[in-house]
Amino acid sequence: LAALAACAVAAGAALRFAALPRVPESLWIDDLSLIAPALRLTGRAADFADAIRPAPYGVPKAYGSVGVLYLEAYRASLERFGATVLGVRFPSALAGSLSVATGALLGRALLPAGGGALTALALAGMRGHLILSRWSWNMIALVPIVDLAALALVVARRRRSALLAALGGAAAGLGAHVYLSAWPAGAALGLFA
Repeated sequence: LAALAACAVAAGAALRFAALPRVPESLWIDDLSLIAPALRLTGRAADFADAIRPAPYGVPKAYGSVGVLYLEAYRASLERFGATVLGVRFPSALAGSLSVATGALLGRALLPAGGGALTALALAGMRGHLILSRWSWNMIALVPIVDLAALALVVARRRRSALLAALGGAAAGLGAHVYLSAWPAGAALGLFA
Protein backbone atom coordinates (compact mmCIF):
# COMPACT_ATOMS: atom_id res chain seq x y z
CA LEU A 1 0.00 0.00 0.00
CA ALA A 2 2.84 2.38 0.80
CA ALA A 3 4.47 1.70 -2.58
CA LEU A 4 1.15 2.22 -4.35
CA ALA A 5 0.61 5.52 -2.52
CA ALA A 6 4.15 6.66 -3.35
CA CYS A 7 3.64 5.81 -7.03
CA ALA A 8 0.34 7.70 -7.06
CA VAL A 9 1.96 10.77 -5.50
CA ALA A 10 4.83 10.61 -8.02
CA ALA A 11 2.41 10.16 -10.95
CA GLY A 12 0.28 13.03 -9.65
CA ALA A 13 3.30 15.32 -9.49
CA ALA A 14 4.44 14.25 -12.97
CA LEU A 15 0.99 15.03 -14.41
CA ARG A 16 0.94 18.45 -12.76
CA PHE A 17 4.33 19.45 -14.13
CA ALA A 18 4.15 17.78 -17.57
CA ALA A 19 4.45 20.44 -20.31
CA LEU A 20 3.52 23.06 -17.71
CA PRO A 21 4.90 25.99 -19.76
CA ARG A 22 2.77 24.99 -22.77
CA VAL A 23 -0.49 23.38 -21.63
CA PRO A 24 -2.99 24.99 -21.25
CA GLU A 25 -2.02 27.53 -23.89
CA SER A 26 -3.63 30.62 -22.36
CA LEU A 27 -2.92 32.62 -19.23
CA TRP A 28 -5.58 34.54 -17.34
CA ILE A 29 -5.63 38.15 -16.19
CA ASP A 30 -5.74 36.80 -12.64
CA ASP A 31 -2.36 35.12 -13.27
CA LEU A 32 -0.63 37.97 -15.03
CA SER A 33 -1.95 40.89 -13.01
CA LEU A 34 -0.30 39.56 -9.85
CA ILE A 35 3.22 39.69 -11.31
CA ALA A 36 3.74 43.39 -10.52
CA PRO A 37 2.48 43.29 -6.90
CA ALA A 38 4.41 40.08 -6.23
CA LEU A 39 7.67 41.54 -7.49
CA ARG A 40 7.14 44.66 -5.35
CA LEU A 41 7.28 42.55 -2.18
CA THR A 42 10.52 42.57 -0.21
CA GLY A 43 10.31 39.24 1.59
CA ARG A 44 10.13 41.00 4.96
CA ALA A 45 7.46 41.05 7.66
CA ALA A 46 6.44 44.54 6.51
CA ASP A 47 4.87 42.92 3.43
CA PHE A 48 2.15 41.56 5.73
CA ALA A 49 1.01 45.02 6.88
CA ASP A 50 -1.57 44.68 4.10
CA ALA A 51 -2.03 40.91 4.23
CA ILE A 52 -4.88 40.60 1.69
CA ARG A 53 -4.58 42.18 -1.75
CA PRO A 54 -7.21 42.63 -4.46
CA ALA A 55 -7.19 40.31 -7.44
CA PRO A 56 -6.92 40.73 -10.30
CA TYR A 57 -4.60 43.58 -9.49
CA GLY A 58 -4.98 46.92 -11.24
CA VAL A 59 -8.45 46.43 -12.68
CA PRO A 60 -11.16 49.01 -11.92
CA LYS A 61 -13.34 46.48 -10.09
CA ALA A 62 -11.42 43.61 -8.48
CA TYR A 63 -13.57 40.54 -7.89
CA GLY A 64 -11.21 38.43 -5.80
CA SER A 65 -8.40 38.53 -3.32
CA VAL A 66 -5.00 37.00 -2.73
CA GLY A 67 -3.03 36.58 0.47
CA VAL A 68 0.48 37.96 0.80
CA LEU A 69 1.87 34.56 1.81
CA TYR A 70 0.86 33.27 -1.63
CA LEU A 71 2.31 36.38 -3.27
CA GLU A 72 5.62 35.71 -1.48
CA ALA A 73 5.72 32.20 -2.98
CA TYR A 74 4.73 33.67 -6.34
CA ARG A 75 7.55 36.22 -6.06
CA ALA A 76 10.06 33.45 -5.32
CA SER A 77 8.88 31.54 -8.39
CA LEU A 78 9.11 34.63 -10.61
CA GLU A 79 12.60 35.38 -9.31
CA ARG A 80 13.68 31.78 -9.95
CA PHE A 81 12.04 31.21 -13.36
CA GLY A 82 11.40 34.76 -14.53
CA ALA A 83 8.08 36.21 -15.66
CA THR A 84 7.54 33.18 -17.88
CA VAL A 85 4.66 30.75 -18.13
CA LEU A 86 6.59 28.35 -15.90
CA GLY A 87 7.28 31.11 -13.38
CA VAL A 88 3.60 32.00 -13.26
CA ARG A 89 2.31 28.41 -12.96
CA PHE A 90 4.99 26.79 -10.80
CA PRO A 91 3.46 27.64 -7.37
CA SER A 92 0.13 26.05 -8.32
CA ALA A 93 1.75 22.92 -9.75
CA LEU A 94 3.89 22.54 -6.64
CA ALA A 95 0.92 23.08 -4.32
CA GLY A 96 -1.20 20.64 -6.32
CA SER A 97 1.55 18.02 -6.12
CA LEU A 98 1.98 18.57 -2.38
CA SER A 99 -1.78 18.27 -1.87
CA VAL A 100 -1.76 14.79 -3.39
CA ALA A 101 0.75 13.81 -0.70
CA THR A 102 -1.01 15.62 2.15
CA GLY A 103 -4.34 14.21 1.00
CA ALA A 104 -2.84 10.71 1.15
CA LEU A 105 -1.65 11.35 4.70
CA LEU A 106 -5.08 12.61 5.72
CA GLY A 107 -6.76 9.64 4.00
CA ARG A 108 -4.44 7.32 5.89
CA ALA A 109 -5.41 8.95 9.18
CA LEU A 110 -9.17 9.00 8.58
CA LEU A 111 -9.96 5.95 6.45
CA PRO A 112 -9.53 2.21 6.95
CA ALA A 113 -6.40 0.40 5.75
CA GLY A 114 -5.52 1.48 2.23
CA GLY A 115 -7.30 4.81 2.59
CA GLY A 116 -4.12 6.81 2.04
CA ALA A 117 -3.29 4.96 -1.17
CA LEU A 118 -6.87 5.27 -2.39
CA THR A 119 -6.86 9.02 -1.67
CA ALA A 120 -3.56 9.49 -3.49
CA LEU A 121 -4.83 7.54 -6.51
CA ALA A 122 -8.07 9.52 -6.62
CA LEU A 123 -6.37 12.92 -6.32
CA ALA A 124 -3.56 12.06 -8.75
CA GLY A 125 -6.01 11.46 -11.58
CA MET A 126 -8.85 13.78 -10.59
CA ARG A 127 -9.51 16.10 -13.53
CA GLY A 128 -10.67 19.10 -11.48
CA HIS A 129 -7.69 18.87 -9.15
CA LEU A 130 -5.32 18.56 -12.10
CA ILE A 131 -6.80 21.62 -13.81
CA LEU A 132 -6.51 23.73 -10.66
CA SER A 133 -2.91 22.56 -10.23
CA ARG A 134 -2.00 23.76 -13.72
CA TRP A 135 -3.63 27.19 -13.49
CA SER A 136 -2.03 29.91 -11.45
CA TRP A 137 -4.64 30.26 -8.74
CA ASN A 138 -4.00 30.64 -5.04
CA MET A 139 -6.93 28.39 -4.06
CA ILE A 140 -4.98 25.22 -4.78
CA ALA A 141 -2.16 26.46 -2.52
CA LEU A 142 -4.64 26.43 0.35
CA VAL A 143 -5.35 22.70 0.01
CA PRO A 144 -2.11 21.25 1.46
CA ILE A 145 -2.22 23.82 4.28
CA VAL A 146 -5.76 22.83 5.29
CA ASP A 147 -4.82 19.15 4.91
CA LEU A 148 -1.91 19.60 7.33
CA ALA A 149 -4.08 21.57 9.76
CA ALA A 150 -6.72 18.81 9.69
CA LEU A 151 -4.08 16.10 10.08
CA ALA A 152 -2.58 17.89 13.09
CA LEU A 153 -6.04 18.17 14.62
CA VAL A 154 -6.87 14.49 14.04
CA VAL A 155 -3.61 13.41 15.65
CA ALA A 156 -4.06 15.96 18.47
CA ARG A 157 -7.46 14.48 19.35
CA ARG A 158 -6.12 10.94 19.33
CA ARG A 159 -3.12 11.84 21.51
CA ARG A 160 -4.93 14.52 23.51
CA SER A 161 -2.12 16.93 22.63
CA ALA A 162 -2.73 20.65 23.05
CA LEU A 163 0.54 21.39 21.24
CA LEU A 164 -0.53 19.53 18.09
CA ALA A 165 -3.93 21.22 18.23
CA ALA A 166 -2.20 24.61 18.44
CA LEU A 167 0.03 23.70 15.49
CA GLY A 168 -3.08 22.74 13.50
CA GLY A 169 -4.65 26.07 14.38
CA ALA A 170 -1.48 27.92 13.36
CA ALA A 171 -1.46 26.10 10.00
CA ALA A 172 -5.12 27.01 9.45
CA GLY A 173 -4.28 30.62 10.32
CA LEU A 174 -1.48 30.66 7.76
CA GLY A 175 -4.02 29.55 5.20
CA ALA A 176 -5.85 32.87 5.61
CA HIS A 177 -2.70 34.57 4.30
CA VAL A 178 -3.02 32.48 1.14
CA TYR A 179 -6.73 32.59 0.33
CA LEU A 180 -9.70 33.92 2.29
CA SER A 181 -11.56 30.62 1.90
CA ALA A 182 -9.35 29.44 4.74
CA TRP A 183 -11.86 30.99 7.15
CA PRO A 184 -14.66 28.45 6.53
CA ALA A 185 -12.09 25.64 6.64
CA GLY A 186 -10.74 27.05 9.92
CA ALA A 187 -14.27 27.24 11.33
CA ALA A 188 -14.94 23.61 10.36
CA LEU A 189 -11.68 22.52 11.98
CA GLY A 190 -12.63 24.50 15.09
CA LEU A 191 -15.94 22.65 15.29
CA PHE A 192 -14.12 19.35 14.83
CA ALA A 193 -11.74 20.26 17.65
